This record gives sequence, C-alpha cells and structure tokens, in this order.
Amino acid sequence: MKLRHSIPATPAPHSAVHIWSGFLYQGQVALYHALKLISEDFQSAKNYHLQLDSLDDFAIFNGPVTNQSKTGNTIDYSNAISMHQVKAVKSQLFSTYQDDFLRLKKRKSAEAPHVKRYFHLSSKITDKKINLIHTEYTPVSVYKYNEDFHCAIDDIESRIFDTLKEIYSIHDTTKNDSIYIEKTQNYINNLILTKVFKIHSNNHNGNGTIKNLAHVMTLPFSEIYDILMNNLSDAHEGYYISCVRKDFIHYINEYINDNITKIDDISIKKLNSYTTYILEKSNKELDDFIKSISIHKKNLYKNARDYKDESVNKSEIHIGFMKTLHELRDVDNKIPMMNWISNGKDYYPLATNKGIDEIESLCLDIAQNGHNNCEILFASPSTLITPYIDIEDVLNLNITKANYDNAKEHQRITSPKKMSLISRNIAKGKINA
Repeated sequence: MKLRHSIPATPAPHSAVHIWSGFLYQGQVALYHALKLISEDFQSAKNYHLQLDSLDDFAIFNGPVTNQSKTGNTIDYSNAISMHQVKAVKSQLFSTYQDDFLRLKKRKSAEAPHVKRYFHLSSKITDKKINLIHTEYTPVSVYKYNEDFHCAIDDIESRIFDTLKEIYSIHDTTKNDSIYIEKTQNYINNLILTKVFKIHSNNHNGNGTIKNLAHVMTLPFSEIYDILMNNLSDAHEGYYISCVRKDFIHYINEYINDNITKIDDISIKKLNSYTTYILEKSNKELDDFIKSISIHKKNLYKNARDYKDESVNKSEIHIGFMKTLHELRDVDNKIPMMNWISNGKDYYPLATNKGIDEIESLCLDIAQNGHNNCEILFASPSTLITPYIDIEDVLNLNITKANYDNAKEHQRITSPKKMSLISRNIAKGKINA
C-alpha cells in the first residue's frame, strides 16, 4: 500500500532553470535516466513524468504533478519515484560533495521519505569508496552509469546515444542506425529546451514564479515515446532550427566552461541572462536573431548539408559573438536586435572568426547575403563589431560594391546607409569608456 506524503503549501522547492552554465549537463543526465527507465521497462515508463529543477535538480513522478494534494492545502509528492541531484564539478575529493550528500540525506522526512534519492557525479571520487558513502549517507545512492559511478560531461551524449540504440534494437530495428539515432537524440534534447522555454514564457505572462511553474510543468514521458515511435526520416526546417537552438546554447555553455577562470560572477550572470533571452525565443524569432548576428552567412536550414555548411558555427560564436558580449558592457537594447549605443552610433555584434587576411571575403559575404538576413542593419548607419577587422565602409570596397549593386537591383533594395566594421579592442575603448 502506497502512503501519501506531503508538505505544507509553501513555495515550491528551489529552481535554477534560469542558470544555464551547467544546466545542459543536468538536462542531459535527466534525459539519460529517463531513457534508461524506458529501456528497462518499456510499458510502465509510459506513465512517468520528468520534473526539472523543483523537488531537486530533476525528479521522476508516476503521473502528473499537481500543486495540491487531495486535501487541497499541501503539495502532493505521493507519486514521486525518485529525486536526483547532479554535480558537474571537476573534483575527485569527497569533501567537495560532503555537505550536499548530508543535505540530501537530511531532507525533511515529511517531504517524501518513500522517494529514492540519487547523487550524480561527473568526476570519479578517488578518496572514499562508494560502498562507504552508501553506508554513511543512506538513503542516498551514488548513481551508477552501467559499471561506472560517474559520467564525465563529455561522455553523457554518447551514453544517451547508446541507450537509444538499445531501445531501438529491441523495439524497432529499422531505426537502429547512427544517423537516425542522432536525429532522435536531437529531437529529444529539444524537449528539454522547449519545456524550459514554456516555463519562462508563462512566468513572463504573469502565470506564476519560475520555481512554482517548474514544479507542475513536467515533461510527460509520452512525449519521448511519440518521438521514439514516429517516423523522423523527413526532417523539416523547424527541426534544423531546433538544432541551431541546442547548438547555440551548447556553444555558450562551452564558452563559459572553457573560460571559467577568466570570467567573474557579474559577467557569468550577464552571459546567463543573454542565454535566457535567446532560449526564450520562438523558432521564427530565433531564426531572425541568428541572422542578425551572422548577416555574412546564408543561414539555410532546409537540409542537413545546409545546416552544417551555411549556418553559424562554434568558432564563430565563441570568437566573434561570446567574447564580444563578455568583454563589452551590457547591451543597451535586445529588441529588435542586440546592440550598444555610444556617442550617437549603433554597434552590433557580428559572429565571425575571420581575421585581417580575410577582409575581402567577409565584406563580399556581407554584400551577397546581408539583405536577406537583416534589412534593419542597412536602414541606418551601423557598425558591426568583429574580432580583428576595421573597415570604414563595407559596401564601398571595390570587391563588394558591384556584388551589392547587383543584389540591390535584383531585390529592389533601397539605397543602403553606411556600414562599418570595427575590431573588438577599439570598440571596447569606445563603448566601455
């Protein structure tokens, strides 16, 4: 007989879905666990729900989550199955995690004593045996990834891939090839981002706090099953936009992690706020945003080759976009485009990694693709911030003028205003002063 356990109707537990620099790993771990449950019990798992960042970093429920119990005055955890704490920390010393283990062990018994409690590690603990941790911190268990009691950040996606392969090998062998599994993985990854987007949208619309919304806006496993069972062979443009969204957030997360010793807390908060702004966009808004920071690219998403060759890449985001956002002060505007205003001039970030030996090719790309991407930049004088390049007037270079005039005649574009390129170091002196 299952007992009913509940807590007073206080605000829902903590929520950090707005802190992105580690959220991706947390979300990937949650998806891995969800897929393992599906792999182990394909029928029973259909009823489960994944809750993000409320009861803990994530939790599994047997059915939907409600704000109140049947008595009407408490939060109901009676159908909670497990709660999971995730630590993406580069430390092999148990002392790094000891306080968190203790807090998880001491969680109030009234909250959910029947719920299994798991601790996920990205690094192997080397100075304390796992069986001793289990003995001392019962009922907390270190989560086991097959034979390992940790999963490195760089390994979680391959583990998800392997688990999908296991599922398809049993339930649909026609889908058990690498290309199809990768596509499935992208679709399922997007479920997490979409869920977070909905939580923030509801918050902005005044429907509740983020932590209370995160508590009830769970991800039904049925949505994962829909992806597993449907035919994903004919991916459409919206699919590739969702890939852009996932990659873009991943690039930002990588930039922060790679430069963590160089970024202060204020800058991390700033970069996280930009990430939130980007993640909350609809597919159409995200498409417009990407085009505004990469007007030199064709930005096509009609098929896998276009997505790979014609959209913004990791190096361009890291070198041209993120480093600019990191080193410059807060932007003055986010809508309709991110920009800074200094001494009456408008400055915009350009996601490019091209150096001074590639000036002509960059200007030519802007001339050929710019208007298709973002007409606003051509409607008034604008200055694009690049890592290294300074050009007074992009469209008046001999190599670009003819190309731009041809495009203007073909597209019936009105006469453009002056467009300049400025190197980041010079822009810092003007904008941060």
